[in-house]
Amino acid sequence: MSSSVPSPLKATDTGATTSEQAASAPDPYMPGHGTNAYRVSRYELDLDYKLSSNRLSGRAVLHALTMYPTAALVLDLTGLRATKIQLNGRRVRKFSQRAEQLVIVPEAALPAGEEFTLDIRYEGNPVPRRGLWGEVGWEELTDGVLVAGQPNGAASWFPCNDHPRDKASYRISVTTDANYRAVCNGTLIAHTSRASRETWVYEQAEP
Repeated sequence: MSSSVPSPLKATDTGATTSEQAASAPDPYMPGHGTNAYRVSRYELDLDYKLSSNRLSGRAVLHALTMYPTAALVLDLTGLRATKIQLNGRRVRKFSQRAEQLVIVPEAALPAGEEFTLDIRYEGNPVPRRGLWGEVGWEELTDGVLVAGQPNGAASWFPCNDHPRDKASYRISVTTDANYRAVCNGTLIAHTSRASRETWVYEQAEP
């Protein structure tokens, strides 16, 4: 899973240092995607999806490590709205969304080599994103939905460092209508039913 093509974040947007400018240097193959400022080792996604309204409510927990001193954490997120964010268990008061990026500003800059955890609540009506390869990512079908992350479509359904070079493990939990089945990358580790809803949990241990 990977991907999205937002406009690159300029150093002047967040008062970035020289090292941060290097961290966000354009990629010749996927310009505007992801950042070198940090690397994500694991995503834990809890998704609740209602097919009739194409409504997605999600929680994404990211475990990551800074590669450079970082005054702002930039994630790719397309067409969905972040509602609540925690950094290392503390609520983040300052964050914004523009174009296809979610910009999170910690109370203090994070030094290089700092492990951190982001907990992001978000919601909206997912749509595919347009890019150099046409429409990618979220695809609403007549009776269901299909998502292909490669090469740059992952940000259409969860906040991420959307570049193939930043590989991570995943746990994905999907709750949806009882007459549908959720199928994801990885191994099915749990399946539960409650009223008219069913939850499917998959673990992808290797990036």
